[in-house]
Amino acid sequence: MTKYIFSDAARGARASAAIYSVTTTAKANGLNPRLYVEWLLTEMPNAGELTDEVVDSFLPWSDRVPESCKLDPAAAEKAKEMPDDFIINIDPDAFDDEMANNAEEGL
Repeated sequence: MTKYIFSDAARGARASAAIYSVTTTAKANGLNPRLYVEWLLTEMPNAGELTDEVVDSFLPWSDRVPESCKLDPAAAEKAKEMPDDFIINIDPDAFDDEMANNAEEGL
């Protein structure tokens, strides 16, 4: 099985990179990454067709982003200097059995 830096599959690596991109862009734009991702996961499924205009309305600099996702200016500056935190804390060992089962089944 090919190993990617923190993923066992290319698909997982791409998903991780996408989430990292979203959270770091949110942080760079003065948003609380966790609250922003929660808002995206709540609102985007109800957005209908994801046209360019609709997608633009979910970007971190959109006027549509709720105030509750925004950090005050001092906190936003401090967040830019802080190392990235995990959005969720997942024990990687919890997936070992599942990965072994998938490998045995050829998945």
